[in-house]
Amino acid sequence: MTAYLCPLFQDPQFTDNDEFLAGGLLWFYEAGSSTLATAYTDELGAVAWSNPIVLDSRGSSGGTIWLAAGISYRIVLENKPVYGQTHGAVITDHDYITGINDPATLTPSSNWVLFSGEPTYIGATSFSVLGDQRDIFAERRRIYTENSGGVIYSSVVSSVYAAGITTITVVNDSGTLDVGLSAVYYAFELPLALPVDLYSYAQTLAAPGYLHLSNGLLIQWGNTAVATPGPDTITYPIAFDTVYTVVGQPVGTEAAYAVLSLITTTNFLVTQHGASENANLSWVAIGVKSV
Repeated sequence: MTAYLCPLFQDPQFTDNDEFLAGGLLWFYEAGSSTLATAYTDELGAVAWSNPIVLDSRGSSGGTIWLAAGISYRIVLENKPVYGQTHGAVITDHDYITGINDPATLTPSSNWVLFSGEPTYIGATSFSVLGDQRDIFAERRRIYTENSGGVIYSSVVSSVYAAGITTITVVNDSGTLDVGLSAVYYAFELPLALPVDLYSYAQTLAAPGYLHLSNGLLIQWGNTAVATPGPDTITYPIAFDTVYTVVGQPVGTEAAYAVLSLITTTNFLVTQHGASENANLSWVAIGVKSV
């Protein structure tokens, strides 16, 4: 069994009088409890320490303390007990201690921030949180959720605030959210900004263009003719594993365009546009490049 170095009590311990804490006790418990847990003398976890460890004349354990992989400990340092007693006066009590660099207990990457509120499950691709959280759950921001079925990574498609509640709709990389949804983490980095200049009025983008980013995202833009009156379904020649968002803007004088809604991974819908003439629609799509 692999064990990891304990971050505490590797050095000699002292009394308030700056004397070695000879005869002091180190107790090891399961985190948050008084259930004894085993610490080890080596990184192989082959030899267990006594529990408690009785500190020697130099206030030291006399060895190196290692903690079992994947286990959080409560470690209590006590004074030397009075003769006939099992415990001494508590000096320090440290809870939820894990071995240094234990991969089973490392927190998620520092890129991820735990959302402090409690999420409410709505469906396989949606949940809600209290308050106006649209800045946090911004469109295209990466999140992951903890569910009964495990961790699900997603991208925010929309975030709508009404009546004191923000409803978030996501596209999942794989799997679905479930009723066991208990926590949400969001990416520290802000969502990727759309390249506005790519769909400005002055651009003519008859052929799709591509921008493949190092993080795996692929941006594609193009210019597509749409008939009037709408709505119109537009197909664009790209294979995304997951489309995060599609946005568009008219090219020319046609100004009465509205929301673009995703239909499939190869189609999007112009829900409104003016009825006076045919026009071109310049669009941008962001997704993950298919292998």
